[in-house]
Amino acid sequence: MIIGSAQKQQAATAPQGWIVETSTPKFADDVLKASLQMPVVVEFWAPWCGPCKQLMPVLEKLINSHKGAMRLVKVNIDDNAMVAQQLGVQSVPTVFAFLGGQPVDGFTGVQPEAQLKLWCDQLLKLAAANGMRGASQDAPSVDDIVSEADQALAAEDFAMAQNIYAQVLMQQRDHPGAYAGLAKCYLSLGDVAKAQQLYDHAPEAIRLHGAMTAVKAALELAAEAMKAGSVADLQARVEANGADHQARYNLACALLSEKKNGQAIDHLLEIVRRDRKWNDEAARRQLLKCFEAFGPSDPLTVDGRKKLSTILFS
Repeated sequence: MIIGSAQKQQAATAPQGWIVETSTPKFADDVLKASLQMPVVVEFWAPWCGPCKQLMPVLEKLINSHKGAMRLVKVNIDDNAMVAQQLGVQSVPTVFAFLGGQPVDGFTGVQPEAQLKLWCDQLLKLAAANGMRGASQDAPSVDDIVSEADQALAAEDFAMAQNIYAQVLMQQRDHPGAYAGLAKCYLSLGDVAKAQQLYDHAPEAIRLHGAMTAVKAALELAAEAMKAGSVADLQARVEANGADHQARYNLACALLSEKKNGQAIDHLLEIVRRDRKWNDEAARRQLLKCFEAFGPSDPLTVDGRKKLSTILFS
């Protein structure tokens, strides 16, 4: 097998087992079997590939920095064309991440080191959520993993968040934060039915947990929105008669379904301003439900509560 001198030196100095060259006969043991215990990064490369020579040292550096929490397996496509063909490798460098005997992620081409570091960190979190710690004693706790998923959800990286929450629930089915986060992912993607199903099938202790308060409120809002009518028709009714509180209330519900939350809050506040007692204070109660669904730190919640207090106590 032909490798460059720099690659030989790196392989010689790398801790045993963290970075290995594999072949077609050994692929199952080096990658599939090993990925049952820890995440395995597989790089398909070729001696004639310039970008491969750029990427490989960066990957080796990152793998070494994790001190046995993950491993790098290198596959020379010139010597192992069958493996490359089976995995659909069309160009090099191509990198796959394996967990539990299956490829779970991958990319093609050279990536910036910062992006590769983030990619490896996310892979380790997925592995930890699946009960894999490799040789590392510093794997994050389940709560840390859920917190990372929460950040992905806040950044609207729904695929990543959903994947992490689901992995956590596979290992710890009674984690309320993971239940709530996964339901919020479904709601954010517009899959109300799946969110409702998850909520309905959750253990009672989970449904009653504070983490699920926002989910319950959001599901109730979504159910009302489905019966509200079209935004255009309701908008026309409100413009024709500003005192039609039912039309305005329904308009607010419909706007929520289109994620026009600010406009919905404004219409509900307007009902409270005009007639706070209307329909047994339905607008005020709907506002409180919105604030629960948005969360206490959401700017719309903070501003909306201030405006509601001003109206109620003026």
